[in-house]
Amino acid sequence: MELRFEDQGCGIREEDKANIFTPYFTTKAEVGTGLGLATVHSIVTRHGGMINFATMLGRGTTFTLYLPAAKSAAPEENATQAN
Repeated sequence: MELRFEDQGCGIREEDKANIFTPYFTTKAEVGTGLGLATVHSIVTRHGGMINFATMLGRGTTFTLYLPAAKSAAPEENATQAN
């Protein structure tokens, strides 16, 4: 499965690209913790997937997550019902 997220922000600077998935790395010292992309990367890779990105300064960034297909649906006993 492929999931794609796109923004129209400022893009990622060349010198920051190597660190965007590093825990606690942030370019927003006043408001960011640097855990968002690191957490997403960890979850995706632990499930056998991968995450790529394409960015252009002044135009934004697109993240593409690739996740393996499930072998089967969740068992009935784990399903929850909405009341």
